[in-house]
Amino acid sequence: AYVLHGAKYVVDSGYKFDGERVQKGLNWLQKYFKEPDVVKASKNLDSTTNNNWYEHTTDDLTYACYVYALYGWKNDEILTNLYNRKTTLSNEALAYLSLAYAELNKKDKAEELLDTLVSRVDVALPIVSFGMSQKLLEKFGLSLAPLYSYNEVEISAIVLRAMLKVRPNDPIID
Repeated sequence: AYVLHGAKYVVDSGYKFDGERVQKGLNWLQKYFKEPDVVKASKNLDSTTNNNWYEHTTDDLTYACYVYALYGWKNDEILTNLYNRKTTLSNEALAYLSLAYAELNKKDKAEELLDTLVSRVDVALPIVSFGMSQKLLEKFGLSLAPLYSYNEVEISAIVLRAMLKVRPNDPIID
């Protein structure tokens, strides 16, 4: 997904990129989304019951859905499974899923996912942070120990991208 994302920026910037490589990447993602462990992970409310949960985290799945959507492709089963779990997804996963739905012109679902995100916001005047709050981390059985996936600045940047795509005039952006 990372290579496809980068390739999208290259092509959108007017540079040439091997279309066959892009197609191979999209085909690989298409197969990936059909793997039984991936489908199970997309449905799984408690990742600790899935022995391979670390191989198919929801943050990675939602990112892959977003990149797939950048090319106009989608996997309805994975998207629906993840959307139905919106209250259990991390802020990063919610942001990527919102971006995926926005790319697929499903603004109502993108908006609803942003509403879920905004309801979790941590406010420490004068800034708003979408990092993982202690309460949310505890819900997932995690601690505030440094975790790459839960970097407050990175997650806030991803959420901001989603807000700018879906709600560019939202007052929270000011």
